[in-house]
Amino acid sequence: MYRLVGRAALSVVVVLLGCGDDGTSSDAAIDTSTPDSSTPDTSVPDAGAVRSFTVVAQALPDNTPVADVIIVVDVAGERFTETTGADGMASFTDVPEGPTDMSAWKASYGVFATLGVTLATDAPNVALMVPRDLDFVGITGNATDIPINELLHVSAAHPFASPVNGAGGVFRINVPADQTLDVTAFHYDDGPPPNRGISRTIMRTAQNSVTVADMDVTIDLDFASPLTLVTATGSVLLPPGVRGSTGDVDVTVQGESALSVGLATRAEVSADGTRLEYDVSYEDRAGIVTRFTLEGAITEFVTEGVPTGASDLGFADPPEVALPGAGHSIYDPVAFVSGDPTQPLLYLGVFERVRAFNISVQPGQSVARVPAAPDGFDTTPLFGDAAAGDTVDAFLATCTDFGDISDGVCTAVSAGPNFELTP
Repeated sequence: MYRLVGRAALSVVVVLLGCGDDGTSSDAAIDTSTPDSSTPDTSVPDAGAVRSFTVVAQALPDNTPVADVIIVVDVAGERFTETTGADGMASFTDVPEGPTDMSAWKASYGVFATLGVTLATDAPNVALMVPRDLDFVGITGNATDIPINELLHVSAAHPFASPVNGAGGVFRINVPADQTLDVTAFHYDDGPPPNRGISRTIMRTAQNSVTVADMDVTIDLDFASPLTLVTATGSVLLPPGVRGSTGDVDVTVQGESALSVGLATRAEVSADGTRLEYDVSYEDRAGIVTRFTLEGAITEFVTEGVPTGASDLGFADPPEVALPGAGHSIYDPVAFVSGDPTQPLLYLGVFERVRAFNISVQPGQSVARVPAAPDGFDTTPLFGDAAAGDTVDAFLATCTDFGDISDGVCTAVSAGPNFELTP
């Protein structure tokens, strides 16, 4: 499982959204009408029924309580607003029952929201927030004995540190400052690609412990301390929408905090286009997960351990989205048909390469939107300025095994197409 901190660090079973098993269009249709984007569902199951609950604002990746977060609860046509204290908590009382939109706002954080959730009386609920103002430093190196035509895959044990692939032994990986973390490296050579996939020959591996402060550090990769690799072969199901594609696929085995401990030596779409087949070399350590990706991590899923043989696991079905036209406001609804009506949908937006909003839409909903900001809140640092021509790059994705509102974890994400929104 993994936290929703980025498109790639965002995101198991297969069937294409809005399509039948044979790939033909189903009767499901996207409602492109425009409901009121500022007013949540006003249905109340029991007029006069109220509840009390506590919201805890926490920052990823370590769930640190966050003070001074404005928590907004929209329900039954009413808006309730509280601000978290030093413990990250905000308490609400006498809130009507019914489908609820809850959002968390702070200037230096991305917006977290959940739409259409049912909150239990007196149940703590967690708002997971992604810091926007982390200080990053670089871990750099140059393995001078690696030829220019051979490659390095380097990763660091932190969920905000994306693995990098570099040619000729030169690499730079950005990590949050002021910590000590593990780094692994795979020296490999690309083999002749199969018809629809990739192949690699792993030549050697390295692992280092690296301490970073507030400046870049340069390291020599420790190939004298290699990973102990074992191999596995298996396959997982592909969604119908990518069957028969050219096979932009990959498989990575990860340890704690997204540290790479294994790579696919072969990953390709099967001859009949229904499965992702793979051979993988990895270090078998406690708590490993396998990450399967399509289309450059736009669509992915994660499972515990390393599946072998013909697994019943597979990618989630992406949502079918009515793409917004030019000038569509982030506050206006975006209609969709869910790929899996039993699972939440994710609505993610990025401004200037930094997460602007992270919204979960609960099952049974048919539109996604950004809730209205609290009164007096300056959204420009989060979403940009429409007058300056700024836009937010967004997409919707099916989320599998999201859990309840206090979880904030996906095991699979299957994304629809990107689109632009106006702040």
